[in-house]
Amino acid sequence: MDVSNETVERTDLRRPLVKPLSEFGLESVLTESSLSYRRRVYLGACIEMKVLFRLALPAILSLST
Repeated sequence: MDVSNETVERTDLRRPLVKPLSEFGLESVLTESSLSYRRRVYLGACIEMKVLFRLALPAILSLST
């Protein structure tokens, strides 16, 4: 029984904390050569801001109250 619990804990550690927002991820935006450099940077920043906002919102709300 200890082995199965240990296996579950290890697989939980490998699971990402944040789910991908969509199929249109950061890596695909940054490596898309058909887009201009400015457009790739802009789209990449938008994707990152969404992730950071979701991660930071609980801390902001708890500190503001």
